[in-house]
Amino acid sequence: MSKDDNLKNKNNVVNMVLLIWVILTSFIPIGYLLNHSELIIMPDGFQMGERLQNQSYYREAIVFYKEATKLDPNDPKPWIKIGECYECLKNYDKSEEYYYTAVESDPYNTEAWLKLGHVYLLQKSYENSYNCLEVARQIDILDMMLNKENHTSKIYECFGDYYYIAKNDAGLSENYYNLSLSASRTNNSYEKWEYMNQRYHNPDLFINMSENRSEEVLNLENELFKEYLVN
Repeated sequence: MSKDDNLKNKNNVVNMVLLIWVILTSFIPIGYLLNHSELIIMPDGFQMGERLQNQSYYREAIVFYKEATKLDPNDPKPWIKIGECYECLKNYDKSEEYYYTAVESDPYNTEAWLKLGHVYLLQKSYENSYNCLEVARQIDILDMMLNKENHTSKIYECFGDYYYIAKNDAGLSENYYNLSLSASRTNNSYEKWEYMNQRYHNPDLFINMSENRSEEVLNLENELFKEYLVN
């Protein structure tokens, strides 16, 4: 038997074990598996988690992401993904726990700090949120100096969210959103308006926003949308 045949047999065994394990533990409906056979032939737990997460099967995705963390506990990506799933399930305490684990596994991971800052914002822990965003900004500056991938656009966006929710400052948040758009080189006026509309009217993101916003802030928002509609 050739090496390729041996490898193929090993992969088949892994696939079968994964399938049996999933069915026996009943984490994923059998009907879903039958309609998504691509999951059965994919032995990579992280990729399986991503596919399930993209289909909004968050609890099931968490199972596979946790398996992925066992392969390399120092890889922040699975920890971040688990945090995202819990955030989608509105379990912000668990989300915070896993984002924090991601930060511990890689203290220089900008995305992990941004995610942690975001969930603190949803928890109304505003000081912690701001501190996380500041750490992310400093890491991003270092990454740019080293010609590494940067997250400048996302950082500006997160600061925009922070000032809108935590400080009730639509004007300053607008400035940060515009910086985010500039960093991502978005020049289309309609895309800009769509982006602003999404930031200011996201029910999940702004569920903690004060209902008693000042008339000045509301007027500023209206002027903002009129400007982008005209353009």
